Amino acid sequence: MPVYEGLGIGVERAAVVLDIGSAYTKCGFSGEPCPRFIIPSKAEHLVTKKVVDVWEGSSKDALIDFIYRIYFRLLSVSPRERRVVVCESLVCPTHFRQALADVLFRHFEAPSILHLPTQQLPLYSLGIQTALVVDVGWKETSIIPFVEGIPLLGSWQSVALGAKSVHRNVSTLLMGNCMVASSEGVKPLPSLKAGLSDKVLEDIAVRTCFVRGPSTGESSDSEKQALPVNYPLNEETVVIVDGHVRSCAADVMFVDDVDGMCLPRAILEAIIVAPIDCRKKLAENLVIVGGTAQLPGFSYRLLKELTIWVEKASFSSRLSVRSFKLHKNVVPANTMAWLGASVYSATGVLKERSLAKDTYLERKKLPDFTSCDPDLSAKDALSWQKKRSVYTALPVQKSTTAGH
Repeated sequence: MPVYEGLGIGVERAAVVLDIGSAYTKCGFSGEPCPRFIIPSKAEHLVTKKVVDVWEGSSKDALIDFIYRIYFRLLSVSPRERRVVVCESLVCPTHFRQALADVLFRHFEAPSILHLPTQQLPLYSLGIQTALVVDVGWKETSIIPFVEGIPLLGSWQSVALGAKSVHRNVSTLLMGNCMVASSEGVKPLPSLKAGLSDKVLEDIAVRTCFVRGPSTGESSDSEKQALPVNYPLNEETVVIVDGHVRSCAADVMFVDDVDGMCLPRAILEAIIVAPIDCRKKLAENLVIVGGTAQLPGFSYRLLKELTIWVEKASFSSRLSVRSFKLHKNVVPANTMAWLGASVYSATGVLKERSLAKDTYLERKKLPDFTSCDPDLSAKDALSWQKKRSVYTALPVQKSTTAGH
């Protein structure tokens, strides 16, 4: 927020940008290079006083407390004076979109809301229009290609692997390989009565773990060089994190799950399902975002795995692309989407593309990218119809022959 912003008369104030993720929420102001705060996506229920997930709450009470905290305790601004920009997934649940709009419009009286697709926003940060965006989230990883700014929804891939899977793997490895040192001596970690909380598991993964290179059947250099480290739980207890745990924590992302899917396989499938003339460009414009992608060695391992998987019989006959390239993120991977929203909303299109409060209260529903509301103006309706025609104009081309 600019220092002298309040001195101007009739000057549009910077909008509030919200990126409400499954685990963490980023909030700040448009036109700024990074969010002001990153907080857990949890809030205290106004009635039961229990801390609940804002995505899983059965009522709007927790969401009201959550938004109140952002406006008045963190950003310290009046919600009536600033437009709101919300980063949301293309498959965001309708009930959550509706609940968030009701809270912002009816309870906090925000002047307008602009919804932007989270998967596309990293492209604004990089200044490109064609890329394969890999969003490694908390519960799952979504992979969607964009060609000239248009999402190829028929090529969408999603795999149930994310930060939650890594933390679960860390917990399993710790219980089977690590020791705990205390005043009573050194004992196996399962002897710890209190166990390890989710917050501690996340901290261990972030502070001590890294992504090793692909396994070649022999002992890799990363395993030879990974030394055990001490993680203090309190003043008297220390967890000895084994080197094997540190290097193997993220292996779950690159090994087939129960559905026979892993991250490299899902990326290759997304490229194959895309139109044949777009495959080479998508493979050479990979954008990896999400908190888990910040683990040291993650990008290197992903590129190596892709080159290994593409040579397998299941892919070599269907895809002739052999070169894969990653874009270097201009900010940490977990804030790429927020930065894209900040850049986009700082332009002059914020006012004309936002949904005004009066319009919402009159219609009592939110438009989305798949619908053409008859109540929209002729200009807006034509714009929505053009978007729908573009989404369906690119048929999914399935080819049994090799191609780019």
